[in-house]
Amino acid sequence: AVALDEPGVIVAHQRLLGVRGVNRDGDTWQISAADLQETLPALLRFADDAGVGLVSVTTHAATLEDVFVSLTGRHLRDD
Repeated sequence: AVALDEPGVIVAHQRLLGVRGVNRDGDTWQISAADLQETLPALLRFADDAGVGLVSVTTHAATLEDVFVSLTGRHLRDD
């Protein structure tokens, strides 16, 4: 997840290498990327060029459950 102090700037995510999707939850943006080693430096350059300060950056490797939810839209425990 990426928390920005200026929400909305990351909407131009098409400019970032390897980005598969972007979701927003308040002021926090979750970016799905194919290759973190490509996308993270591109994100940092993008934020710097746009004059946006990143408040925090965390990473999460997809689990099998994450992949399942992404493909089906539901959790295993959903009825």
